[in-house]
Amino acid sequence: AMGDAAVGDVDVDPLPYVDDEYDEPGMRDYVDNLVAEEMGTFVPRDYLVELPAPPEPTFGGSELLAAEYKRAMEGAPPRKLDATRYTPRAPEGEDARSLVAWKEAVRNARAQVEHTRAQVGSLELLQQFGGNAWRHSNVEAGLMAAALQRQLDAVRVAIDEVNQARKRRLDPHRPRFQALSRKWSETAENNLQLEVACAELERDVKRLRSEAEARGIVVPGAEGAAEGAAAVAG
Repeated sequence: AMGDAAVGDVDVDPLPYVDDEYDEPGMRDYVDNLVAEEMGTFVPRDYLVELPAPPEPTFGGSELLAAEYKRAMEGAPPRKLDATRYTPRAPEGEDARSLVAWKEAVRNARAQVEHTRAQVGSLELLQQFGGNAWRHSNVEAGLMAAALQRQLDAVRVAIDEVNQARKRRLDPHRPRFQALSRKWSETAENNLQLEVACAELERDVKRLRSEAEARGIVVPGAEGAAEGAAAVAG
């Protein structure tokens, strides 16, 4: 048949521009149900089985990254960040009389002040240059989107060319396929009618033979005729 191809272990014989049964009422639902049933038993092939296993990451010798990678692979939740150190607090209780505790509190407060100053500087830079940076980013995103759109259009054109080539290849054979399909349907119907007729003849032969035996009449070749009728019906 036209369009024979092998995909993995599945033989594909598509005639999309010859077969018209798909447009018949109820045929689409029937096909969709068959596809869904097949997909329920489909086991996809492992496309990575022939590739070598990836090397274990070393993270440049960083124990912190290695520990985080192990946590993620084990599915453990991430450790919550300790935000208490970012809140300046005065020593309390016994620490209120400790010079070391007060020095630590002052050091933490100065660190928070410097962090706040850095945030203010970042906000000022964002206010001054953020608009232009955002517009430049939008331009780059637009260029990337346009490039992807061109690739998509090229793929669609290639798909259309494949479909057109298949149609040109199948169209000349459409009359012959349709004629063979009609001939097959007629032959199948004739065979069914012949099978029914042979079954009726076999019943008639058995009935007539029984009537003859009941009257004491010997019918020459009756067994052979019955066997012949049965062979034709089979």
